[in-house]
Amino acid sequence: MKIIISLAIILLSPFIFVWSQADIPQPAVVKTAQSVTQIVVLDGKKISTKIDLYSKFQKSLQLPMTFGHNLDALYDVLSDQKSLTVITISNENKLRQSLTNEFVDSILEVIIDAQLVNSNIKLNRQK
Repeated sequence: MKIIISLAIILLSPFIFVWSQADIPQPAVVKTAQSVTQIVVLDGKKISTKIDLYSKFQKSLQLPMTFGHNLDALYDVLSDQKSLTVITISNENKLRQSLTNEFVDSILEVIIDAQLVNSNIKLNRQK
């Protein structure tokens, strides 16, 4: 066995290179989980149903088809986000007209609760 390994080393030695760190090409931009920002825009002019709202989260955060369209599932997803996630709510009055004040308040509560346990969640409410 030692003879075979020695022979392999002798035969392959011309093909073995030792690179220093400076010789290894480095990418211009290194993306880490923290440097990727996910953006969710909840626009009251474009969202008229709960399904629209949950689908917007699903699409924007690239969630699997098995994502449950409910407040508990949304909280679970947001509280576990590894990358910076900015949730922008625009035309909130229109959103409240379409989805009810109670439901929009529940969504906001879920987002704010997720912020308390996950510093990667940011909420931006536009007037």
